[in-house]
Amino acid sequence: MYFLFQDKTLSRIKEAEESAKKKLVQAEEEKVKIIEEARTKSINLIFEADNKDNEFREKEIIKAREKISKLKQKLIQENNSLVESMKKNAGKKLKSQQDFVVKKFSEEVFS
Repeated sequence: MYFLFQDKTLSRIKEAEESAKKKLVQAEEEKVKIIEEARTKSINLIFEADNKDNEFREKEIIKAREKISKLKQKLIQENNSLVESMKKNAGKKLKSQQDFVVKKFSEEVFS
């Protein structure tokens, strides 16, 4: 009877050891799986952040180009207005200078 009890006890101990080994293997496999999932998630987060950063940069570049284009158009308009003004003033000054030269010439000729 003692041997029968001892056999059952040893058998239970072996079963418990095998069960514990299986649980350790399962735990190790679960650990590896969790680590791989975490790596995959972190890589995906990095790519998402990089894509968002690129999108933000592209939007900012587009905004900057639009500002530059508007400023360029404004400067061109101001320059065109200035050129027109200078042409008008030059025409007036030229007429005035022509009148002056004619007057001086007339004074010299008729004096």
